[in-house]
Amino acid sequence: MRMNDEAPIRVVLYASDLMFRSRINAEARAAGCRMTSAGSPSQLQEKVDAADRPLILIDMDMADASEAIRTARERCCDASIVAYYSHVRDDLREIAMDAGASTAMPRSRFVVSLPEMLAGLAD
Repeated sequence: MRMNDEAPIRVVLYASDLMFRSRINAEARAAGCRMTSAGSPSQLQEKVDAADRPLILIDMDMADASEAIRTARERCCDASIVAYYSHVRDDLREIAMDAGASTAMPRSRFVVSLPEMLAGLAD
């Protein structure tokens, strides 16, 4: 699907891993979605405010991931917030859900589920 650079931003990513960020961006572009990313909760707030009904993706490896989830939930109460984490850190699932994530899953499941999550987001 060809994406228009003027299309609204539909995916907001909060992550520090540049390689994984590139991978998610490639998936978003393939689905026809524009993506933006943030590096701090305050920047996430700005990005969420500028997006159109975004899918918000949160890397639980970020030190302030819980704060980022709470910030995103406050700014966009009906948004789908998906948190992902390393399979060896299953404790992060409960932390993400307690902070307000819609769902939380190991990174391996996230990668498999991402195309389906992105389907239908493009205008």
